Amino acid sequence: MLPEDLGSKAAYIVRSPPAASRMRCWTFLVVLQILNGSCAYAAESCETDELAAVQVLRRSEDARPRRLIRKFKRAIYEWSKKKHYYYKTTTPAPPPPPPPSPPSPGCGKGCCTFNRIGFFQACQQLNATCDNTTETFEVDSVDVTEDLKTAVYTSSKANAGVYTVGFVDITDAAVPTPLGTLGFDTQPTDVAVKGFLALVTFDNGTETGELKVINVTDQSVLRTIDLAGLPDSVDISPDETWAAITIEEPGVLERVNISDPDPMAWTTDIINLTGLPGVLNASDPRPSQVDIRSDNVAVVTLQENNALVLVNLTNASVITSFSAGTTNITDIDIFEDRRIILNSTLTNVTRDPDGVVWLGKKSEFFATADEGITEAGGSRSFSVFNEDGEVAFTSGNLLELLAVRLGHYPDERSENRGIEPENLAYGQFQNCEMLFVQSEQASLTYVFEVSNASNPKYLQALPSIRTPEKGRVVPRRNLYITASEASNLDLDIRSGLNIYQCQSTQYPFLESRNVDGLPIPWGSIAGLTGEGNDTLWAVEGAFFAEPQILRIQSTRHPPRINRAISITYPNGTFLQNLNISGIDINDEGFVIVDQTTESLLLLNNNGVLQDSFAINSSDAPSGVAYDPDVGYVVTTYGGTVIVCNLTTPVCGEKNFTYPLDAPESQDGGVVALRDIAALGDGHFLFLETDGQGGFDAAVRRIYKAELPEGNETVIEKTLVEDFLLELQDLRGPVLQRFDSLAVTGDLEEPYTTDKITLWVVNDNGGTDDTNGETQLLPLIQHVYQCPAGKDEAIRLLRSSTQRPVAMMWFPHVVCGHRDPGLAFAICALAAYDTFRCGMLAVLLLL
Repeated sequence: MLPEDLGSKAAYIVRSPPAASRMRCWTFLVVLQILNGSCAYAAESCETDELAAVQVLRRSEDARPRRLIRKFKRAIYEWSKKKHYYYKTTTPAPPPPPPPSPPSPGCGKGCCTFNRIGFFQACQQLNATCDNTTETFEVDSVDVTEDLKTAVYTSSKANAGVYTVGFVDITDAAVPTPLGTLGFDTQPTDVAVKGFLALVTFDNGTETGELKVINVTDQSVLRTIDLAGLPDSVDISPDETWAAITIEEPGVLERVNISDPDPMAWTTDIINLTGLPGVLNASDPRPSQVDIRSDNVAVVTLQENNALVLVNLTNASVITSFSAGTTNITDIDIFEDRRIILNSTLTNVTRDPDGVVWLGKKSEFFATADEGITEAGGSRSFSVFNEDGEVAFTSGNLLELLAVRLGHYPDERSENRGIEPENLAYGQFQNCEMLFVQSEQASLTYVFEVSNASNPKYLQALPSIRTPEKGRVVPRRNLYITASEASNLDLDIRSGLNIYQCQSTQYPFLESRNVDGLPIPWGSIAGLTGEGNDTLWAVEGAFFAEPQILRIQSTRHPPRINRAISITYPNGTFLQNLNISGIDINDEGFVIVDQTTESLLLLNNNGVLQDSFAINSSDAPSGVAYDPDVGYVVTTYGGTVIVCNLTTPVCGEKNFTYPLDAPESQDGGVVALRDIAALGDGHFLFLETDGQGGFDAAVRRIYKAELPEGNETVIEKTLVEDFLLELQDLRGPVLQRFDSLAVTGDLEEPYTTDKITLWVVNDNGGTDDTNGETQLLPLIQHVYQCPAGKDEAIRLLRSSTQRPVAMMWFPHVVCGHRDPGLAFAICALAAYDTFRCGMLAVLLLL
């Protein structure tokens, strides 16, 4: 909730607490003044029986240090004068009835859902925030040690001729930390861990390969074993007796007896896979991936031969082999034309499975990631087989349609295997049997419940750093970890690990509904505006050849696109190759900003072009807002604000200068004015960002300003919201292109801000070289979880990046629990001195 004056700093108490609690809250505010000195501060608590919410924002003043007693007196004086604080008590509306519980997805008790809680980028091994690091990595496999505290990954891309095997401390899975790397002159292909021994396969590039056994504890190579050829993948049997390694050339499965605790005693032998029935080219089987069941039966994919093999590792014999068969896929897009049109069909497409996993330690079923081959367009699905080679289930177009619904569909891959299922993992979480399907090109992990192997139930999709490859389940910690391969330094995308945990669902932040049985295609949101209390309008950006206007029902969770409007000429043909950067609504329909023609385009309610006006500016336009009392107001990236009254066919009769913040990113760059939203009565909100992502992101701010009158041309702005912390708290790398801003709610009284919500959204670029993630976020509605106790506070506060979040627990401690020990722990770990923290604890006992 915002203060009544969008530009002011305020304390907000929503429900009036009892007198004793009010006294503690007053004490809290005074102590905050003492503790924080001149630093601007924000705090928000969880709901308790006494206090619904507290938000404290204080204006930064004199940066000079003050003596403690002067701070105390000054705090009381400022409170009494209400110079910096505003106190308001309201009666909250009764809470809405809880939504009905969703039906069980198939396991009888309902399944937990996963949420991203942390990430690790390989460049953090070089620098904690990847500052000044130009090296790129391709993290494509991961496993964890038996104590579940260390992740081991491989990177198949060399820097200065050196490939790496990396080690990450995941004791606190939300804040993984680097433990170092080992460098090699040959390329690692996969890793599997037995206890604290990492088995890493290497492709020597000369038709030979190696298995290196690495002691994870001291990061030393204990033994190097020559392999029969070029290895692809490795898996360890559940009883840790065998390791199986697929040797793509010359087409064998290499068995390693790892039962002895001493790797020097391990032995290897070869299981020949040539000459098997059901294989397209039986003389060159080219095994790809392998997974081992608890009875030491391995299932092996022969992707390039569209076949599967079952192998008994105990006696080194082939049990059976069979073709993976073909499938038909309907209602998909197979043309790379920057349009998502779901009207194509692929028939008799070979599955060509890549990843494979047994659906349980004793299951007769296994699942395959049917990546397909480029020449056939790709099978784009996953399948479930039984041991006899019979297909129990195939997903058909489901994965493709889910990617479309979530805005993750990669149209630039439509002719080349679509979303491209790459790998799978299986695990039991809270009595539910779960299958995780990695989509390399949609950058999604699809989660299914598979207790009934012939009828998997879709649960959710998880976002990731771009192109997830392999994943590992960690059921004892309720974790799932994936390795993401791709890097793109221009987009601040860096290869690394994604860490998810069973908890409340967060993703997606936006999806589309079905129309005639198919989801509304969408992506690349380049403009956003609000209408009323429950509607947002978005417009697609330059990626799409024929961008659409999208109507979003914002009161749903997640918000849902329920209508798409094409942008057309009066004769019905599409406006093409637009580069739209902003949208607003007016009395007749819509106004959009097109950078290609540097003009305002006026559309009616059906998206039909009515008129256009040139924008007179030397800088590219970035946004537009409509205020009936002012006219159309256009912003440019460089900070020019242009008023267009449309009495002439050119905008720019009156220009203002908007003062942009200075760059603060560790990577430098520039801060740009990205968008504008009208509040009414000549007041506007402005969105500033530095366009940086990941650790480089520093500026994500919304300011309020009124256009000057008279001869004044420089706009005076007031900070409303710095939402960088909101983005960091989503626990993934901060996305780069947050270019759009909107307001919903009652703007008839623009300063009664409990009636409005601010929204921001990023442009996912049409999932072209990006991870496809769209974060449509309502600001001033973020709720932080309260700590369970002192240990939880200490755990999160070990990371400096978590201290601002943890400091938001102060009101909960003071006005709710009255826990001096917890308050002292939070205070001390936030780097305040012992005397002041002790004073806080004493005050809590009053």
